[in-house]
Amino acid sequence: MESGINEKVNPRITKVNIGIRNPGKLTIYPLSLHDQIEMDDIIRGAIEKIASTTLSEVAFISAILQLIKDNIQTILKLATGKLDEEVLTVMKEIDNVQFIDIVNVIYEKNYKEAGKNVERLFGGTVEKMKKWLNLERQSPLSAKDIPDTDLSTSIKEALGKVESQENK
Repeated sequence: MESGINEKVNPRITKVNIGIRNPGKLTIYPLSLHDQIEMDDIIRGAIEKIASTTLSEVAFISAILQLIKDNIQTILKLATGKLDEEVLTVMKEIDNVQFIDIVNVIYEKNYKEAGKNVERLFGGTVEKMKKWLNLERQSPLSAKDIPDTDLSTSIKEALGKVESQENK
C-alpha cells in the first residue's frame, strides 16, 4: 500500500523488471540532490580517467568495463536506496540487459528532463550575457576593413617592372 502512495506522490519512482531465476520488480528512485552530485562525480571521474590517456580500442573498452565494475554497487545503491548487502543480492539477480534498463531509467528520470529544464532556464541567457558583457569573439583593432585589393597590373607586368628596376 505504501509503495502505491509513494508512486502517486512522486511519479518519477519507477519499477524495473529484474530477475534471472526469481523474477521480480526493482524500485528505482529519483536521485536526491546529494546523490546526484555523488553520481556526477563518479561519471566525471570516469570520463577524466579515460580521456587523460591514449588508449587502443581494446584498452578503451577494458577501461570502461573496469569503471562500471568499480562503480556498479554505488550506482545501484544510490538509485535503489538499498543497503550494501541488498545491492549484492540485486546484482546476483540481474543481467547486463536489466542493468542497462536501470541505467536508462536513472538517465531519463534524473538527467534528461533536468537538462531540458536547464536549457529552458538558461538557453538564451548565456548568449545575452556574452553580448551584454561584450564577450563575443572580437577581431583585433588592427584588423580593420581591408580596401579592395584587386590588382589592375598583371603579374607579367609587375615582374617586368621589377626586372627593369634590377637592370638599372
